[in-house]
Amino acid sequence: MKEGEVTGQAFIMSMTSTGENSIVIVGGANQSFDTDLPQEWVDSINDADVLLMQREIPESVNIAAARVAKSGAKLQ
Repeated sequence: MKEGEVTGQAFIMSMTSTGENSIVIVGGANQSFDTDLPQEWVDSINDADVLLMQREIPESVNIAAARVAKSGAKLQ
């Protein structure tokens, strides 16, 4: 969790009669990440065999992580 940021939440509403659902997401701290990945994350990605990404963070952060995983390069 980032200092001073609230935790993200998701609320799932479903219609029991049809099984349809809607999800409302309050991003909180998840939305405060940016594409300037900390070197610690870059090192972890480079040491990993698999990179699992989620949609709860900005797409740009996932793209930055995927680029690191693909290139295997260290960020300066």
